[in-house]
Amino acid sequence: MKEFIFFLFIVTLLSMSVTSTCFGQQYLSVSVRSNYMNLQETVHSISPVIKIEYHNESNIVLKADRGALLAMNGTVTPFWLAIDAVKHYGYFVSEIVKPEMGNDTGSYEAKMSRY
Repeated sequence: MKEFIFFLFIVTLLSMSVTSTCFGQQYLSVSVRSNYMNLQETVHSISPVIKIEYHNESNIVLKADRGALLAMNGTVTPFWLAIDAVKHYGYFVSEIVKPEMGNDTGSYEAKMSRY
């Protein structure tokens, strides 16, 4: 009888452990998704031309067509403002790719990471 009670106790502990792990992963997924939605809204409010090309918990890539930025705003300043806005979420710039000088068809790309 003691063995049976011990067995039930172990099974109960294992099921509690598995359940808490599953709920933790679900919470992490919801957290990352809501963070993405906040970032997307922030970037879109600065300029609808700027897109989040890639995003996960520790990296984000912003991309904007230079010609579209110039056509809408006459300047590429909104791209730099979007980078500053993303910095407020804890990201830092790891790389910036700019189009060649005088080329209106290229695109700006900012690769950002978190500590």
